[in-house]
Amino acid sequence: MKKQIIKSVIAIIFVLLIASLLIVYSNSNFMVKREKLMELLEIKEAETFNPIYVKYNSDLQGDGKYYEIKFEISKDDYNKNILEYNEESYYDILIECQYKETKDENTYICIKRVSEMYNKDLFEKIRELDF
Repeated sequence: MKKQIIKSVIAIIFVLLIASLLIVYSNSNFMVKREKLMELLEIKEAETFNPIYVKYNSDLQGDGKYYEIKFEISKDDYNKNILEYNEESYYDILIECQYKETKDENTYICIKRVSEMYNKDLFEKIRELDF
């Protein structure tokens, strides 16, 4: 009976150790991708930069392949990085655009679409991040 309990405790400790290592690896991998994504978006320094998603679309009304990147950033960090995203909401029909909307008094939600057709170099760099 004692041997069974000891084996169970060792197994639980082992599983927890492996889970902890996977979490640490996943977090560090995300941070590396976050930094590279910031660089591609020409955001030099922004503690508030928070990627929401990077989504690949192979076709938009027959117009081609594109990545859509959605992130939030404080208005202060947005201004410090001299970002100039449009405020019009017509981004739904475009495959190459940058758009922002106000989330709250301190934060923007930004969307950037990068198409293979119009910006192949940046498109390929985003693809290499493998989100």
